[in-house]
Amino acid sequence: MFKNPSWLEARSIAYQVAETKAAVEVTLSEALRKTLAADLQTLHPLPPFNTAMMDGYAVKGKGPWEIVGEVLAGSESLEFKSGQAVYIATGAKVPEAAELVIKHEDVLINNNIVEPLDWNKNAIGQHIRTIGDEASTGDAVLVKGKRINPAVLGLAALSGLDQIKVINNPTVDSIVSGDELLNEGLPRNGKIRDVLSLQIPGWVNSLDAINNQQFKIGDNLEETVAAINECKSDLILTTGGTARGNVDFMHEALVQCGFEILIDEVAIRPGHPMLLAKNSNSQFLVGLPGNPLAACVAFLTLAQPLIEKLQGRELTKLQTGTLISKANIPKKEMRLVPVIVENNLVEPQQYWGSMMLRGLAASTHFALIKSGQGIADEMVELLPLPWKV
Repeated sequence: MFKNPSWLEARSIAYQVAETKAAVEVTLSEALRKTLAADLQTLHPLPPFNTAMMDGYAVKGKGPWEIVGEVLAGSESLEFKSGQAVYIATGAKVPEAAELVIKHEDVLINNNIVEPLDWNKNAIGQHIRTIGDEASTGDAVLVKGKRINPAVLGLAALSGLDQIKVINNPTVDSIVSGDELLNEGLPRNGKIRDVLSLQIPGWVNSLDAINNQQFKIGDNLEETVAAINECKSDLILTTGGTARGNVDFMHEALVQCGFEILIDEVAIRPGHPMLLAKNSNSQFLVGLPGNPLAACVAFLTLAQPLIEKLQGRELTKLQTGTLISKANIPKKEMRLVPVIVENNLVEPQQYWGSMMLRGLAASTHFALIKSGQGIADEMVELLPLPWKV
């Protein structure tokens, strides 16, 4: 077990302890937002034949040229000889005999004869995209580990593929605990609104993971154990109960449910105390603190790396930027501070206490600021918020 590692160490440990899920083959329509499990290799040259880059006239010889037909996108190309031309549409297959394509706005047509407006403007090969200029047969047009977005689907289709190998997105169950939580209305009788059950699905979805069940329970050991045992997903997220107070039951519940704690607390604020555990079925549990900003920090510290590794993706890389004003950080501890980043300039937000969401709601990143640092013009490392990019 790692007790109170640094924030950077905790991220690395969480990434390393997980194993990427097995690859599966799916149709292109099923692949969106999953992860490529193998390099994407084209089955034919890209493009598969010479194509016209402009609407115009494919010609051969010095000209002028007699128009002898037309070639539209999706049709077979026509053959012709020197001194002749065919009208051709953008994307259409260029006849093998064609030497160049002249844009339709650059020609004069009289009695079915094409003449260029400027005889010195044209060059052999112009406006023709040649076979294989993007890729040859068998080339890897995209490497494995990439998130599948709409453009990737289009590239796979262009490459002649109907199915691809992917890593399915991991599943997540969440358990939100607290006797003090209200589902609606104003605070009353010592109770406050539940904000984490609303945020967690969005956090999970922003990483392309799949939300399964969500449980809401009180602060007691029996309900905690029962909820954990009900969870069947790859990852369980819990809120609250990770400290050592009289109503904090997470450590005992994990023992009863057969989980081994891998990380207990992390040297970062907010985010204290968080934990990472695993059972014999390779099911992970990340214990988030109950305070909303602290819970977000814990999610990005331990859950995000786990999800990324399960997906077969790289660990999110830190960025850098320059503080434009002082971040009032206590000298005794390292902090993740909500910030707005624009053009590599970092503006710390005023509201960054564990229970506060005002600063986070306006932010684009967290800035990692070491104890005793955080002055204006200082360079800091930045963790992008996945729902802001």
